Amino acid sequence: MIGTRAFNVVYQPIVEIQRQDNERSTVGYEALSRFAGGSPPAWFAAASKAGLRVGLELAAIRSAIAGFQSAPKSAYLALNSSVETLCSPFLLDALDGIAPTRVVLELPEDTVSESYVQTKDHIDRLVGRGYRLAMDDLARGRIDLWYLVRLRPSIIKIDLAMIRDIDVDQSKQSLVSGLKLLGEVLGAQVVAEGIERKTELEQLRKLGVQFGQGYLLGRPGPLETVVPGRYDNHRQRDLPRSLSG
Repeated sequence: MIGTRAFNVVYQPIVEIQRQDNERSTVGYEALSRFAGGSPPAWFAAASKAGLRVGLELAAIRSAIAGFQSAPKSAYLALNSSVETLCSPFLLDALDGIAPTRVVLELPEDTVSESYVQTKDHIDRLVGRGYRLAMDDLARGRIDLWYLVRLRPSIIKIDLAMIRDIDVDQSKQSLVSGLKLLGEVLGAQVVAEGIERKTELEQLRKLGVQFGQGYLLGRPGPLETVVPGRYDNHRQRDLPRSLSG
């Protein structure tokens, strides 16, 4: 699987949501791996058990970059990474072929605390080369704001669990509002993940969140077929309320 890259890479748009629908612009794309005969989490979990997770992630990064060459030069490429891959001596080689300023490395928030000192050192080196860091899946589990303040990511991505039903949940509205304010203080963009309903989008607009990602704004697909910013009433009714990205 790793040697032949026998998997597909799809791209999901990350969209500026404060503009009107017909003026909405795509600022970046998140690369997502798709495997035959199993879910991505299952494949990466199996790779971890076999001691091959870093190899699989590096192969996914190389494939994502190779497929991103036709993307608009103004759009960035968001690449998922574990802490182990972020610290791998082979990461820079895998990132070859795209300007560092166009790359955002997404690191799950709950993994940073396990090896903060080592992770911070590697992040500083990558940022010094022009790469950007995103703290991913924020609010999926615990939220430790200490790491956000210390790492100062360029992008904060709020997990879909916090975005789901935000239009009717005032506690979620308060938390997202607080994270948006913290993002402003840190100079970080805030991206709401997993937007599936128009009412969720409208609430996020009211809260001042500038960027969003989810099935409502654009489903993952081959780069040439992804058309962001279009939705209709039947889609918001029919969408599965599941892990959609």
